[in-house]
Amino acid sequence: MLASLGKENVLVKIKPRVAIISTGDELVEVGRTLRKGEIYDSNSYALFSQVLSSGGEPHRLGIARDKTENLLARIEEGLSYQLLLLSGGVSVGDYDLVTDALKKAGVKMHFWKVAVKPGKPTFFGARKGTLVFGLPGYPVSSMVNFENLVRPAIFSMLGRDDWQRIRVKAILKEAVSSRGGRKKIIRAKLVKEGDKYLAVPATSQKSGVLKSMVWADSFLILPKEVERIEKGEEVFLELLQ
Repeated sequence: MLASLGKENVLVKIKPRVAIISTGDELVEVGRTLRKGEIYDSNSYALFSQVLSSGGEPHRLGIARDKTENLLARIEEGLSYQLLLLSGGVSVGDYDLVTDALKKAGVKMHFWKVAVKPGKPTFFGARKGTLVFGLPGYPVSSMVNFENLVRPAIFSMLGRDDWQRIRVKAILKEAVSSRGGRKKIIRAKLVKEGDKYLAVPATSQKSGVLKSMVWADSFLILPKEVERIEKGEEVFLELLQ
């Protein structure tokens, strides 16, 4: 195509290299036998897929343990990339060490905690040319805030401004509610029934229920000032696929 137009050279954007680190002593790599108190590291695989589908070049750097020295070593490695993603350790528990470790590594914090459910404990900062996101450890929270925050950042690095998802109208099949004060992102599926399209919320909206993200094909956004939307009302869904 370029040759047919007589073009010898074109400007291109290099895919941003994205480092992915999971944190936590409870995590083990896939393929190992679980012992009491352990869980498999699923977040790094989910984030790998999301980075890839967003146009980035993902690199899994493994698991960082809940030791400051180990965290700092992994963070330093990750800071050699254009974008660093960490999952877990950004809340306020005794073993949530990531935020302090990032500060010790010279990462300037721009914000910590967002008024979104799920995904409140989220860190964003930068050091020199590297953007850093500390995402929650719960799988759904991590994936949701990737869509909210990281995906637009990758698009911007690629020179793209079309990061917003396609929005479609649908009729809400079941009422949804929120305590208010935070924007609530509800996993949902768009279903055609006769000549109508329905918005069907996932049965469970808990942050640890990964299958709700696998099942969903869209997000229903409940603004922080809205506490309830009744069954039968018209809503907008943001399509994920």
